[in-house]
Amino acid sequence: MVLADNGTAINAIYAQISKTLAIIQRPTIMTTTNSENKNTIHHEYGNFLIEFEKLVLSIRINIMILFSSNGLKERKYLRIVLQDQTAYPLNNKLRSLYGVYYENSPEKLKLIEKLFIYTNSLIEKRNFIVHGSTFVVDHESSDLLKDKIGKFGVESEEENLTVESLSNLTSKIKIAKDKFEYLTLCLFEPDRDLNKCFSEEKLKMIKL
Repeated sequence: MVLADNGTAINAIYAQISKTLAIIQRPTIMTTTNSENKNTIHHEYGNFLIEFEKLVLSIRINIMILFSSNGLKERKYLRIVLQDQTAYPLNNKLRSLYGVYYENSPEKLKLIEKLFIYTNSLIEKRNFIVHGSTFVVDHESSDLLKDKIGKFGVESEEENLTVESLSNLTSKIKIAKDKFEYLTLCLFEPDRDLNKCFSEEKLKMIKL
């Protein structure tokens, strides 16, 4: 399937998406006057949240481009539908959309499949961190506690979060975001080599 050329509409969409990607790819500007706040659990927690939302935005952009390629003229309708969708359903919907997009290219679909699987693991990890109770131990670590229910009742999940562990998780989120952005480019340039970005070795970089 090749992205249809709808003239002015497609050019306008491409320009807007390019602008959005440029914004989310901007490096974080760090002030040197507050160096004592760097490398603290609070700082890394905030950085983690910011990068995660950039990942969600890259997934949302993919969905919008796929719909636009199939004749959607007014993106506001889709923006309204997607407005309150969280990361997990967005990722799963995009996974299904690519199943349709690459229905005649099963080898391409197989290449990107693990991106969605590994991203779901990142989303689950983020939800555990954000919705759990965090108790800051010191500037470099915190204890996380969250109840988990199942068929045998309820049990507590615990984890010690450190600056290093959060930083590593944030790095995986950034890599996942970059891969979704590459998928967006592939929609505009179908001849791009998926192997360049979605080899097993490279996808393992986002695996938890």
